[in-house]
Amino acid sequence: MFQAPEIDMERTGKRIRQLCVLNGYSVRDLQRYLLIGCPQSIYNWYHGKTLPSLDHLFGLSVLLHIPMNWLLVAEPSVCRQQQKRRFTRIPQMRRMDSYRHFGRNCGR
Repeated sequence: MFQAPEIDMERTGKRIRQLCVLNGYSVRDLQRYLLIGCPQSIYNWYHGKTLPSLDHLFGLSVLLHIPMNWLLVAEPSVCRQQQKRRFTRIPQMRRMDSYRHFGRNCGR
């Protein structure tokens, strides 16, 4: 059965903190850049208590020059299930490649 991915909040917070430190951004820098009134929100992200909103996640990705999904860490059990599922789909994809003739008549 398919299970929707879940975000590991603690590991996501650690990743965000690590990337900010590596790029030389302090909590105060993030607070100014993201227009956050209280730095406690950022500390909550770092400790895995909360996640950044979509707007803040996008702002972090722009500031750090990385895609948004690289900031998020999925639960390990879900990642293993997705890998197993991906490998079971490969034969189906190969079968679909044999239907190339469908694309030839589309523009007529």
